[in-house]
Amino acid sequence: MNTAITTALGVRRLVRSFDQQCRKLCHGVILAALTNNPAGSAWSASMATYLLIAGTHRTARAGWAILGLAALAVATAPAMAADSGVTPAGSTAVARSAAEWNKDGKPAKLDFDFGDFKAWARRDGSWNAEGRVQHHSLLCGTYTLSLRVGHGNPGCTAVQWFGEPRPVASVKLCNDAIGILAGGNTEFRDAARFDEITCAERTISCSGNCK
Repeated sequence: MNTAITTALGVRRLVRSFDQQCRKLCHGVILAALTNNPAGSAWSASMATYLLIAGTHRTARAGWAILGLAALAVATAPAMAADSGVTPAGSTAVARSAAEWNKDGKPAKLDFDFGDFKAWARRDGSWNAEGRVQHHSLLCGTYTLSLRVGHGNPGCTAVQWFGEPRPVASVKLCNDAIGILAGGNTEFRDAARFDEITCAERTISCSGNCK
């Protein structure tokens, strides 16, 4: 606090006009908001308080405005950080043939068990995926489920994926809610390589307020 007051007094001696003071103070507030620096916000608040006590009526009005800006910078900084999103969480599953065969005696359906999510794909091009996701914030976030398949060694090691993960479902959640991510259609993009599939990967990404 003593350092903040000393800094405020030094700036007041150097600043010769109201306009110059305002520019100086606003610069400090904006810098604190952009850098999320608590010390910077405290400096701005100290300067504004000093001006409220010792300044003119015009400067007092400016001081109140700066106090409000400083409080806004402190309040919005955590929200801005939370808005950056969360790195997608990936999980792989081994392809297991279901008890279904086509007229040629080949497997007609593959199952994928990710634990929290289940998925399947058929030789005819149909597929489905479904699971639950837990949100951990009062503010809202949007969760997206993406899938891809590929061919690899047993245990899904050294997998050669047939493409990038493709978004298949999304849900917006708020207030610590649990949501269902489910998707499916009859246009499985890798149906032509059905016999090569040994692994699948699911990723869940989040944008907004995610924890």
